[in-house]
Amino acid sequence: MVQFQGSLQQKKGVGAKLMTTVKTHLKTIDINAIILFTGKDYFPFDFYLKSGFNTMEEMRMMHFGQVE
Repeated sequence: MVQFQGSLQQKKGVGAKLMTTVKTHLKTIDINAIILFTGKDYFPFDFYLKSGFNTMEEMRMMHFGQVE
């Protein structure tokens, strides 16, 4: 599932409510973890930290070839 809150909806609690709903639903279907990738220099990184996510230092994003 991908969800993005436009700038008009940011800082109003919409994303936090959505995250709470998603976490609650996942628990009901026995999914106990969420792993996601986001850039450290973008707004979502801080949002995810505030939502209880932790960085996984042992993980690294890798690619081969040209990335635009």
